[in-house]
Amino acid sequence: MSFFKKLFGGSSAAEVTGSTINQKVNITQLPISFGRFSESSRSKEQLKYWTSSVAKYNTKNYYESYKDLLAYLKDEASDSIKVESNNGELNFELIQGSKKINGTAGPNGFTGEVKMVRMNEPNIAVMSKLMSINYALFYSKFAVDEDNIVVMKCSSKAIDGTPNKFYYAFQELAKKADLYDDLLLDEFSSLEAIDIDHQIPISRELQDKKYSFLINWINAEKEKIKALDFEKDAGKISFQLLYLAYKIDYLLTPHGTTTNKLERLQQLYFAKNNDSTQARNKGVIALFEEILKTSTERIKAGFYDVHATFSLNNIVDYKVVRDMIHNERKKIHGYLDKQHTTGIEEMYGYIFAYTLFNYRMIKPLEETFNLAMMVLNHDYYIAMGSEVALIDESGKLKAQTIINIINAIEMEARITHPKFSIHPASLKFTNKIQFLDSLAAALEIVDLNVK
Repeated sequence: MSFFKKLFGGSSAAEVTGSTINQKVNITQLPISFGRFSESSRSKEQLKYWTSSVAKYNTKNYYESYKDLLAYLKDEASDSIKVESNNGELNFELIQGSKKINGTAGPNGFTGEVKMVRMNEPNIAVMSKLMSINYALFYSKFAVDEDNIVVMKCSSKAIDGTPNKFYYAFQELAKKADLYDDLLLDEFSSLEAIDIDHQIPISRELQDKKYSFLINWINAEKEKIKALDFEKDAGKISFQLLYLAYKIDYLLTPHGTTTNKLERLQQLYFAKNNDSTQARNKGVIALFEEILKTSTERIKAGFYDVHATFSLNNIVDYKVVRDMIHNERKKIHGYLDKQHTTGIEEMYGYIFAYTLFNYRMIKPLEETFNLAMMVLNHDYYIAMGSEVALIDESGKLKAQTIINIINAIEMEARITHPKFSIHPASLKFTNKIQFLDSLAAALEIVDLNVK
């Protein structure tokens, strides 16, 4: 189990000692997890199942091929897949966030279905919405069954139901179902949520804390933006708004109406149109205002835990991340050179939160970016139960503890990436901004070679 898994939601308490430091860091399990599920945690054994699945499919041993493929998908740390063999056919259940997908696979091919929402009476607007979404789907489609339940389905004959097709069909079915149930329920009040008994409730105390941080973060950002020139500082305001959105998603992991607003926010800001940055910012602020106006109970109802089978973010060549870090640091340094220091912390936060939101990386990198998020949001981690403090009572960074954590991350990483290093000696601990910049610089040059 990784250092950060123990620190931020592992199954037991433990201690880790840095390789060059005598001081020990006490690791305490937290009652919540951060971020969404990542497929970067797949083991070497799971990867072997993929190779085996392809080989068996090529010999037309479809049953065993699909069986191995489901073993590949099954994550050791997440109870997201259940499989039974019945009369020469596999019956299985996949969990993806708020939705449960039921499937079959065997000699004749595969099928998948997920119950989305109940439509108690015919609704032309809902049907029109479903038809428009269908045009954008590749492997799956919406339908309405005889019980007026909106479902999503996918299927394929075995002859062309390759492991690749199986994976991408169920990936689309699972991820789109998890997305669209929230969107449909938020847009159409006549629809009813169904098949949600697999969701994992969290305590009322944690719901209250998450809600409090959500509202406080949005209000605090509104006040910071008021101090800026909305026209001249539009770029900086964008950084702050997007960091806020990604921070909410990563730290609070909301569902339901809040997730819907964040999805709309992302689409609005990055829409390929001729809107000015100022216009995009206004639209984003309006969506945050909608969150503030949403009832307390409705928002809290979206704070629960889930299992997942597929990552929401995409795997990329780390060069994409390197280039992003380099370009964003260059922009930040431009502001600093002009003595424009307001909002700089949020601009660094954008680098780390944007990456965690959009990209899937190897676990040690995710843990390092998570470390940056803890420095940026130390009060939240402490409020959620962390006993590992990275900042002391006077507001100074605890360099020794941070280096200890980095040493532990590097030790784990070098099992598969022997030259992996965050270069602790190059990190600066004078203040948060210097630390975040030096950490970002180290992540620009981290060596990910496997030899």
